[in-house]
Amino acid sequence: MKKTFALLALIGILLAQPTYAAGELPGTLIGDGLLHSWTGASPHYTLVDETPCNGLGDYIYTYKVGNMDSFIVQSSATNTIHITKITITPCASKAVPLGDSYIQVGYKLQNGWLWIMSNPISLYGTTPTNIAPTSFNVDMIKSNDSNPIHVVVKYVSGIAGARVSGMKVDLEWHYE
Repeated sequence: MKKTFALLALIGILLAQPTYAAGELPGTLIGDGLLHSWTGASPHYTLVDETPCNGLGDYIYTYKVGNMDSFIVQSSATNTIHITKITITPCASKAVPLGDSYIQVGYKLQNGWLWIMSNPISLYGTTPTNIAPTSFNVDMIKSNDSNPIHVVVKYVSGIAGARVSGMKVDLEWHYE
């Protein structure tokens, strides 16, 4: 009898523990954010939403240091999710074959005011190609339709300008 009660108590404890589902989701660019100082046909997100990167097929570009373009990201999750990592893989290059050029990528929540930015990323060549992914560890950010994630690209320095043809976004997440 004591063994049966102990087993039932253990099962009750295990069933009372929260269960987590987790995984990786591709983020889909669904619109332009509030920042759009790069040059390209409107809407800009349609020029950087291809996966895989389409090189010179379509792109945005700038020669002005400090210019930023942002994009709204939506996940395919049907419930509110807690995001633990955001990975951004830009497809980018210099705009012209001169000197050095650097961009940064980053993210923020719609109702947030602070952009979380990567270290400067060096650009090469004049045909956009995938650059090494930049990952941001985030802690329990809730993402849903009322609070979407925005990603951004910023031209931070150089004389050769920057060209971006893709912004691949991957989300690591879980929910209870």
